[in-house]
Amino acid sequence: MQKTFQISLECGAGENDTYSELKGLKTWEKNVEITEQTDRRFKGHFTYSDGTKNFYGIIHPDNVTITWVASNSRGYNIGKILESNKISACYVESGIDATVGCAVLSRVKNN
Repeated sequence: MQKTFQISLECGAGENDTYSELKGLKTWEKNVEITEQTDRRFKGHFTYSDGTKNFYGIIHPDNVTITWVASNSRGYNIGKILESNKISACYVESGIDATVGCAVLSRVKNN
């Protein structure tokens, strides 16, 4: 039986590069906190310029790919576990407010 990768990124931050017709090219700070993980399933929240969103995620069976969704969002995040303290998180939303964006998040140590 293959061991499930533990996301050790309790709190991560990085620059998020986005592109949309409405807002054009934009770069902003993204902060993500994983608050709970049980096997492949996890939950947390992230903060951005419009506030905070809670999300639910899953680690795929390859133990590298991750996906998360928020109930108050029309898109989804897909990413990769790059290192034990670093993940990528890329957002994709289609439709009238089509947006794409990607961030590399590095663990922030809380003292």
